[in-house]
Amino acid sequence: MTRSNVTNNFIISTVDWAHSEPDLVNIRRKVFMEEQGVSEEEELDGKDQQCLHILAVEKSTNEAVACARITEQGKIGRVAVLKPFRSLGLGKQLMDFCTQQVLSKQQKPYLDAQTSVIPFYEILGYVCEGDVFLDANIPHRRMNFGLSSFFQTDHQHSKEQPSSYQESLNTKPPVENNRQVNTLEHSIELLHEFTRDCIGRVYFLCSHASLPYLCDKEYLDVLKQSIFNHSDTQFHFVWSGYDPSLSLTKPFIELSRRLPSKIHLRCLKSNHKEFEQLKAIYARNCLQFETESNHGLASIRKLSPVQRELEQDEINRIWENHAFEHPDFRQLNL
Repeated sequence: MTRSNVTNNFIISTVDWAHSEPDLVNIRRKVFMEEQGVSEEEELDGKDQQCLHILAVEKSTNEAVACARITEQGKIGRVAVLKPFRSLGLGKQLMDFCTQQVLSKQQKPYLDAQTSVIPFYEILGYVCEGDVFLDANIPHRRMNFGLSSFFQTDHQHSKEQPSSYQESLNTKPPVENNRQVNTLEHSIELLHEFTRDCIGRVYFLCSHASLPYLCDKEYLDVLKQSIFNHSDTQFHFVWSGYDPSLSLTKPFIELSRRLPSKIHLRCLKSNHKEFEQLKAIYARNCLQFETESNHGLASIRKLSPVQRELEQDEINRIWENHAFEHPDFRQLNL
């Protein structure tokens, strides 16, 4: 049965390979063979007759401009949009349509994404799994759909395991510009509020003593929720005194591997003095989170534009010149 979705400018439908082969091959030839140098033998792999195909047509001209295919196992592939029709939101519409097709069959969507477009698929709810591999000499990573369950915000989870903490993530007011607390418990709460409300690029300088509550499951839930709520947010962490034997850091590292365009980890070089406290700069709103060395006292304060520039320059200098990506932080270095 043909299913379709009509948007303002495009009609996206399921089509039969035998009927739409010329349009599908034309799009894939231009995108994969001509633009990316994939051979015809690799591109036309003999599997198309067993797949469900998706075709997007421009309404005003009836021109076929984008396509994809879905295997019987729920794998989405051959996602292609002709160059003149990119940056119009068509790629997202096409992928949303494909994802819903797979979900309607009670299957879990997955795909092999070129590493250059991983951020695009992350926004759509796909999470990286496994190592980088080459397909047609192009680096790829396997990505599985399920960001909603990964963030534990799906309806089934909320019914089975009600969480007042999870609800509070969406109901707490925005963090105040100037606030100070003096107990460890309140410091952790303040850190959670700071992280939850960040949008854009955020830098953290993390002392060794701060790792236990940065790597705690509750904080990782806050971090994931912030990424889920704000698609353009990126977190950059510089860890001081990273110890590969510390099992508590493994969930944090695994999360960064699953969301490689959202969470960036570096380790402080040995020739730089270790951090004595935890500091974070949220440049967009000129906010700084900071703890004292004993981690009993923490504050969020509004920085002046000059202070913000000075703090940001210092953190950028440490990130670029005094930190490195530890081998543990990545699965494969291309």
